[in-house]
Amino acid sequence: MNPKITVVIPCYNHGAFLDEAVNSVLAQTMQDFEIVVVDDGSTDEETARVLRDSRWPKTVVYRTENRGPSAARNTGIRRSAGEYLCCLDADDLLEPTCLEKTSRLLDEEPDVGIAGFWYRTFGEEEAERTPAGCTLEDILGACILRPTALFRREAWNKSGGFDERFKSGYEDWDFWIGVMERGWRARIIPEFLFRQRVQEGSRNTESDRPEVRARFMEEMIRKHEAVYREHAIPALMQRESLIGELRDWTRQQDEAKRWYLARSAEHERRIARLDAELELQAGEMQALQQESAGLERRYAAHDASLEAVRRAIEAREEELRSMRSSREWRLGRAFQEAKRSPCAALLLPFRALRFGLGRRGDERAEGR
Repeated sequence: MNPKITVVIPCYNHGAFLDEAVNSVLAQTMQDFEIVVVDDGSTDEETARVLRDSRWPKTVVYRTENRGPSAARNTGIRRSAGEYLCCLDADDLLEPTCLEKTSRLLDEEPDVGIAGFWYRTFGEEEAERTPAGCTLEDILGACILRPTALFRREAWNKSGGFDERFKSGYEDWDFWIGVMERGWRARIIPEFLFRQRVQEGSRNTESDRPEVRARFMEEMIRKHEAVYREHAIPALMQRESLIGELRDWTRQQDEAKRWYLARSAEHERRIARLDAELELQAGEMQALQQESAGLERRYAAHDASLEAVRRAIEAREEELRSMRSSREWRLGRAFQEAKRSPCAALLLPFRALRFGLGRRGDERAEGR
């Protein structure tokens, strides 16, 4: 019975990573698969040793002359039997549930020809890639899908397979366009199901060079001219319209920003003036507080002085009351009245006699 999935692993001088890649397939939660390793004319001893010594289950190895990744993938697919196909580069890794979830999507949706996913990069670049939509218009503008996306053998047959003229990368992009222009849909599973290694000198970094990308885009547009005319040009026109709207919006935002900055600067100046006024008022308040403290000290001294005067007055009043109650004071007062009044003068001898008698009585009382 044929396996449900074939995983094709082209390898060119990547023996150092090949064992890890194969083991990531063997560790899948879905085990109905076969592995086809295609040695694309490797020249390094490490790859030769790994291929010679390894004993991977469910795996066959084919050796070919070096003709590039497209030819190696096509060779592996032709020599395999899986209904669904996955092309894994020898330095990349599948997450454990990748085959289970992508094959389930193709089982449940017959019009979907390609099952993609989110992925992470590692090595010299660590990032998370989370593509969203994957329409034909999307794929014409950018290679959203990784080469490792699961696809139907039927889609490979009808699209003619990978174009072996493309040897410097982007052959998977061309293949995805060929599949989708024949009516198949692509879906993205919003889960991280794949890990792509990034290293200096790899095909990924080489294909990102502007001159390489420009040559490929020119060739690919010539090859898919009809679909680009039908889908990409209207999309580009819409994109230009959106860019114009975005520029208008950006200009409005810039104007709003300038207005805000001007208002903000005015507010800053007002705040600075208020701060200066507050600082001045704080100084004046401190001076008033110091003056108030001085006045309070002076008032306290005045209160103490007034209290001393009050006590002195009370002492004098007490002394005066004592004097007025004495016999001498009363006799002196009688003499004063006698000077002013003849009647008082007639009574003066009697008052003096009474004063003298009273005084002797006081003395006798003291003698006792």
